[in-house]
Amino acid sequence: MKKITVFAAAVLMAWTARSGLAVSPCTTGTLADYVSNGETGCLIGATSFVDFEYEQSNSDNLIPAQDIIVTPILDPNHPGFTFTVSSASAASWLVPAGHSYQATIHFVLQQTFPKGEPVLAVQQAQLGVSGGQFEGGELLVDSPGCLRGFLPCAESRPSVDSGIPIDMQVSLTPGLSETSFPGTTESIGEQINITVAGPSSGATPTGFTTINLQYVLTTLL
Repeated sequence: MKKITVFAAAVLMAWTARSGLAVSPCTTGTLADYVSNGETGCLIGATSFVDFEYEQSNSDNLIPAQDIIVTPILDPNHPGFTFTVSSASAASWLVPAGHSYQATIHFVLQQTFPKGEPVLAVQQAQLGVSGGQFEGGELLVDSPGCLRGFLPCAESRPSVDSGIPIDMQVSLTPGLSETSFPGTTESIGEQINITVAGPSSGATPTGFTTINLQYVLTTLL
């Protein structure tokens, strides 16, 4: 996975926040489209989402990035994305017996501080996994949020040491998980880790249909 150096992270954040260059609003498209946007990214309100990446590993049930549909949640105070699969060969994240799927979706969230607008921070994140079923296989979706700044952000930091949450996690069955961030959080390196293993036997697959990752923003006084 691509890592941003200390200097590059600082330059990117400063450029995005102060360059004044037009960044397009986020629109529905494929994950391949979002990855191709690179560091330009897109906006939901005053929040930019950049540096999308998609990696698959240890999978024999491959789902290409162009088969994953990304639908933005366009509420400027509750921005986020819904991820679904649209493909003739893989209609969802449902894995049949004897097969597996493991992948990571990565992106960076940061505030752009437009002139004259309130300065926002991320207060909470909510990870939802819906649809599908759990029938004797393995299902794990987690999303570690790593606070960004002038330090590299390769891994999340333990909450017991720094007050920064490790991750949100939905396991075994579809469900909802949420976590809170410090009140001044303005930039987060986020990744969605997906692991699905089909049952050992039988005709009923294991998995889910939709991932929903959404943020709650608050105004900094």
